[in-house]
Amino acid sequence: MDNSLPLDRSRRPDLQVGIVSTEEERLKVYAVRIAVYVEGQDCPWDEEFDGNDQVATHVLAQLDGEPVGCIRLRFFAGFAKLERLAVRDRFRGRGYADPMVRFALDHVARKGYDTLVLHAQSGRETFWAQYGFAPLAGRRTFDFSGVDYTEMAAELTPATDPVRLSWDAMRHNRPEGDWDRPGVLESGGAPLRRTA
Repeated sequence: MDNSLPLDRSRRPDLQVGIVSTEEERLKVYAVRIAVYVEGQDCPWDEEFDGNDQVATHVLAQLDGEPVGCIRLRFFAGFAKLERLAVRDRFRGRGYADPMVRFALDHVARKGYDTLVLHAQSGRETFWAQYGFAPLAGRRTFDFSGVDYTEMAAELTPATDPVRLSWDAMRHNRPEGDWDRPGVLESGGAPLRRTA
């Protein structure tokens, strides 16, 4: 993936984390979620694949092309939502969730959002607290698929170079998360023209 963030290579030498930009990468995300949630946690298919995947941004972590884990991000007016953090069983306990979460936090901040919410499985609140998430005041826990969840939110540190309207028009046409490199519409230095 071309849009992966630099990582601490001393701890995770070959891990690549980036925004899904191909159908193959999207299939890898689905494979991870099927293994972790549908098979591993007996989540009903219709609940795991709830109709929001085609409108979401997906984060994928890979080791030499092998899918390790994923996150789904959705964007709303004034806040973003982190969903579906999953790490395959054989990769758990190695700290691979950390670079995915940090990548997601940075990506959301780069898009100009200052609030990120999530639904933490009961017992996982401490994990999310290390990233600045706290339970939303006045909200009760809720249940779906037989699992209790706590709604949590984090206030994000603003990005040093967020996506802005003042950017050159062609920069807004670049692929999601890859705003710093010229895109396909900028090839050859001249805009592509369509003919009737």
